[in-house]
Amino acid sequence: MRRRICKENMGCAGRKTGKEILLLAFVLCLLGTEQARGDQGQQDRLVMTRQLNDAEREEFSEPPGTWTDEQGKEYRLSGWSIEEVPGKRTRESAERRIRYEGVEGAETLPESILVYDEETGEQEMGKLPLKEKSILREWWDASFQVPVTFHAYGAQEYTLGGITVNGAEAARTDLWGPELLRMLGLSPEYYRILTLEWTGDVYADPSGQACRQALARGEKLLRDCEAVYAGELEWQEPAVYELRMEYEPVKETMVSVKPSDSAEEEAAGPDEKADPLWYWVHSGFVLTVAAGLLGIAVGAAVLGITWLKQRKKERDAGRLPMLDK
Repeated sequence: MRRRICKENMGCAGRKTGKEILLLAFVLCLLGTEQARGDQGQQDRLVMTRQLNDAEREEFSEPPGTWTDEQGKEYRLSGWSIEEVPGKRTRESAERRIRYEGVEGAETLPESILVYDEETGEQEMGKLPLKEKSILREWWDASFQVPVTFHAYGAQEYTLGGITVNGAEAARTDLWGPELLRMLGLSPEYYRILTLEWTGDVYADPSGQACRQALARGEKLLRDCEAVYAGELEWQEPAVYELRMEYEPVKETMVSVKPSDSAEEEAAGPDEKADPLWYWVHSGFVLTVAAGLLGIAVGAAVLGITWLKQRKKERDAGRLPMLDK
């Protein structure tokens, strides 16, 4: 028996394969077009941010619902949020010069100072240590005075600690003045007692001992100084609130209205209304396919090459010799 190759069946298979390839190419073009439209939609979205202070954040309700750019393109609000953004850590070298006026000898300059934000005066930025100090000028001021209490020791004699003063020696401040200053915790280098005045008569204290009040007057050394504080400042900047707004372009939608005018129906024509292609044009499908013309062209070229190969196989099959079993 002999086996014959059916040319008809081969032709049917070739046509079926060609249709499947065409359908696949068409679907791929549509998918590519939809992806391109999706990417373009993401690119057209507007994302705007701005910082809000505490007062603005408390009073804020909602961003504008629409936005129009310089070209007149309108956008619609698609979402918004307010987020707290922590402040960053900042470090820098700093130096401060401070002038202190009228500093007494018993006073000392601060060993360090706190540094605050120069704009607001509130945010603490860090602490700087004292690096150096200098005296700009100094002078003796006659406003020094201190009250003291003596206890009666004998006839016209009064004592205070290790000091004994009688009526005749009350004016000899050079004898007891330095010792009185040391008892008060003051240095004779910066203070001087020049006079002693009794401010009252003898009286008895709660223990029954006779006492008498006096006022020691004298001078104190004052200085104008300048101090330099320097070092590294490291602080945490305050948190801020960021408003994030997302807008998407307003798409123009085509609304299909059933024509009521007979003239419009005649202009459309019965063939156009009955043709499915007319529906796809009005629905925007043709615009979508037009965006993927390049993909369709590539698919058509692939289809053509496949069809030519299939036709060649068919012609070669038609020339095959009969085979004996």
